[in-house]
Amino acid sequence: MSAWEALVVHGRPAPQPRPQMVGLGAPCALCGKRPHQRVVSNAGKGGKRCRDWRENVRLTAIAQGVRLLPETPLELRILFLLKPPPSLLKKDRSLRGPARRAPTGARDGDIDNLFKSTVDALHGVLFDDDSWIVDGRARKAWALHSDPGAVIHWRPTPPTP
Repeated sequence: MSAWEALVVHGRPAPQPRPQMVGLGAPCALCGKRPHQRVVSNAGKGGKRCRDWRENVRLTAIAQGVRLLPETPLELRILFLLKPPPSLLKKDRSLRGPARRAPTGARDGDIDNLFKSTVDALHGVLFDDDSWIVDGRARKAWALHSDPGAVIHWRPTPPTP
């Protein structure tokens, strides 16, 4: 089996914004559904943060010499290191006693959206088609004694028999 390769990206990880459905018109008296719906972007500032994060990942990968892999099944592991809010920290940068031990708050980002924005950034740099990722895992942790960012590991994996 191939060895893991790694990429370290410094910066603030940002989740991929998702569109939302908005109902228009008065709801139907019988079923409660609205007669018309449309998709709107709820990106706002999050969209700019996500674009900045994807560009940071892409440029870091290029600068660190990441090579485009041939079409082969790929394993991908990403550890997201998120900056904890100051209210959770003591002066020595350790977590306060009752503090959240993991970044599970609404402002910390959904793991699937963090993973998606990072994978999208690697498209065309590490792989041509993200459908070649057959095993993808992600974790979130606080960046207590390091800079926020992500540690990305990958390796080609042989097909299962």
